[in-house]
Amino acid sequence: MKKITILFTTLCLIFMLAACKQLNQPSHTQSETIDNEVISSQFSFSKGDAEVVNAVSENSFTKPIKCTYNGKEITITPPKFTGIPVQSVYSYKKNYQFIDGYVIFDIATDDGLTYFKVDKNGKTIAINNDYKKITEGRDSDKYMGEILEAAKSISSGRLIGSNVVIEQFGEPGSYVQYLYSVDGERLSEGYDSISYFFNGLALTVKDKKVGLIDENGNEILTPSISFDTIIYPPKNKGYSLNFMFEDAFVIPIDGEFAVINIQR
Repeated sequence: MKKITILFTTLCLIFMLAACKQLNQPSHTQSETIDNEVISSQFSFSKGDAEVVNAVSENSFTKPIKCTYNGKEITITPPKFTGIPVQSVYSYKKNYQFIDGYVIFDIATDDGLTYFKVDKNGKTIAINNDYKKITEGRDSDKYMGEILEAAKSISSGRLIGSNVVIEQFGEPGSYVQYLYSVDGERLSEGYDSISYFFNGLALTVKDKKVGLIDENGNEILTPSISFDTIIYPPKNKGYSLNFMFEDAFVIPIDGEFAVINIQR
């Protein structure tokens, strides 16, 4: 009887320890939406690899921006904040892009490297320490594969749309990029950077402000959406927007990652 009692007590202790461990390691399925305030209270963010050297006010963009593209009105929505601090980026990242409706942030927490899966509403829908698990089923190579295949057909520049390329001039740290046709005609003014095109539109950056152009080089939105100046040591490279694979993009505002949508 005594042995049975000891065995029962031991099993109870094992069960309790397992339950406590589960509670201390938050697990969220992809169908859940985790409130941003919960994110802030549930996770202790650590200092990562990024440094905000000049933050813009979160109140700098509060109303939708209306633009015209192909004769139709499109809307650029105000930022949806994620609750994820920029300075907790775990390692150097030039940009984050949406694929299959979500973006993955690699963030430093007291538990180590943690991946946050965020939707276009800026809401975290999954958290995991395993990158393969949180990106299961995601085809992140499908876009780049198409781009690289198309790039084989041109002799100069960087193909970023169906018939347009980027030509870059200047010195490191002060490059200027222009949109050109594949036939060599300059189509746009100069920008600090021009992203790959998605459905006829590309992101432009000038003086830490984001805009939009079409494949004819027409400015759909003059660069006017401000974002934080970010430095990633030791290379001292800043946050950039090289890709837009869906009608949504991420920029840092007031030290926090925010999602901006393009509604067509």
